[in-house]
Amino acid sequence: MADPESCVATAFRHERSVRRAQHLLAIKQRRIEDDLVQFLQHLTLLVPSAESTAENEIIVQAVLEDALKRLGDEAFAVLVLQAFHRQQGNLPPDHLHRRAS
Repeated sequence: MADPESCVATAFRHERSVRRAQHLLAIKQRRIEDDLVQFLQHLTLLVPSAESTAENEIIVQAVLEDALKRLGDEAFAVLVLQAFHRQQGNLPPDHLHRRAS
């Protein structure tokens, strides 16, 4: 049977490592989200339009979805589309949740 002191030390090191990894992941998550928001704000520059209209937003979304399909990374596509819908103030459509599962 293992020494109780050794078990406690192992559990402590594990917990410390998990907390460190979680902290670094949270920082990385914020950076990725910030990069996505910046990209999405500049996405309208890729779609020529005379003015910002609801129709233009639909075109931007279609361009984004087509580009994401060509990447072939469904998990990344779901992440980007969720950020896009948050930025638009809309909840993501149900099909995004279904594709992720």
